[in-house]
Amino acid sequence: MVNYLDVYYNKKFKFKTNYDVHFVDHLIKRFNLKPGKFLDIGCGTQNTLKLFKEKGFDVYGADIINPKEKSEFDIRCNNFETEKLKFDTNEFDVVFCKSVVEHLRNPENIIKDAQRVLKPGGTIIVLTPSWLHTYWGPFYIDHTHVTPFTLSSLNNLLLLGDFDVCSTKEFYQFPIVWKFPFLKYILKFIALFPIPYFPVHYVKKKYNNTLNVLIRFSNEPMILAHAKKKN
Repeated sequence: MVNYLDVYYNKKFKFKTNYDVHFVDHLIKRFNLKPGKFLDIGCGTQNTLKLFKEKGFDVYGADIINPKEKSEFDIRCNNFETEKLKFDTNEFDVVFCKSVVEHLRNPENIIKDAQRVLKPGGTIIVLTPSWLHTYWGPFYIDHTHVTPFTLSSLNNLLLLGDFDVCSTKEFYQFPIVWKFPFLKYILKFIALFPIPYFPVHYVKKKYNNTLNVLIRFSNEPMILAHAKKKN
């Protein structure tokens, strides 16, 4: 049976890059993450688990979908809307949650339980699409998106989880922008023009993958939030 990952993470819609490697390196450096016990909520393809493991982290996953095949990682299946995570209180040093809260009608449940499983002083990192930039169409390219977030509402969600919020910022998915932040203004300029791109407009690709990615993610920044569990 075809499932969510088969459709939305289909390889025909993607091309191979080393973005994920740069992304994990950036998170470790940006938030000064030290190897410890790491939980990926909504681990999906498990690629993030693999990369953090390579950096020396002891990795675990939680997802609403059971892996089709036996995984090398400890992944536990959860209903994020209603259930508690199947891990102990004060167990993890880092909780990572990317592209999950927008799928939940009750995201407060998973954020509050992420706080429970974190050790005092532990770090949570949350990423979600920016509604300010995607309300006109990209947000609903995925029919399972039900709860949009702004900088303010994601910040408030973490406050409801009783976290000390360190930062909630717009995040462009380009490694060169992480190194040279002023380049984001070029991306904002590109986004001023109504250039159709794949797959949002579902038109035949008019340009190569690199240009399509540049146009797409100039239009679709995410929100990146970083918070700590109170000691």
